[in-house]
Amino acid sequence: MKTYVLGFILLGITNLNFAQNELAYVAVNNMDMLENSRVEATMLNTNFVEAFKLSKVPQRAQNFQKYVASYDISETSVYATKENTTYTVVFKEGDNTITNVYDQGGVILASDQSFTNIRLPYDIMANLAKSHPGWAFDKIQCDIKYMPNKTPLITYKVVLRQDDKRKMIKLSA
Repeated sequence: MKTYVLGFILLGITNLNFAQNELAYVAVNNMDMLENSRVEATMLNTNFVEAFKLSKVPQRAQNFQKYVASYDISETSVYATKENTTYTVVFKEGDNTITNVYDQGGVILASDQSFTNIRLPYDIMANLAKSHPGWAFDKIQCDIKYMPNKTPLITYKVVLRQDDKRKMIKLSA
């Protein structure tokens, strides 16, 4: 009888170990990475996307920027093939806004971006929490200015709250 009990216990332990390995393996999704790499390979404004990869921009903003970078101005009804002109396009997603200026070829010349209630990068959030103990993050505004061949200017406006008091802090990333 003892051998049966020990056998079932060992069988149960090995099944648990096997199941945990399978879960870790299944969690990897390579299809999304392949689709994203195809989109970036065909995108005209890869410099726009690359400018934000190393900067401290939250993932939600980067996804919106990738969508905006893949926008093709020549597909719109206002596009004029014979005129050398610029186009201003405003993209909105909830409270987030990206205003891009495109040239005749569809390359982004300038971009003003505004994201509200977005997550702060971890190191900025940790520094603020250490320097303002007892204060809670109330509102976060991220403004980004992009020009080609220049480092993007990223500023955060953070409203901290403690009881009835509020503080606004401006940070550059």
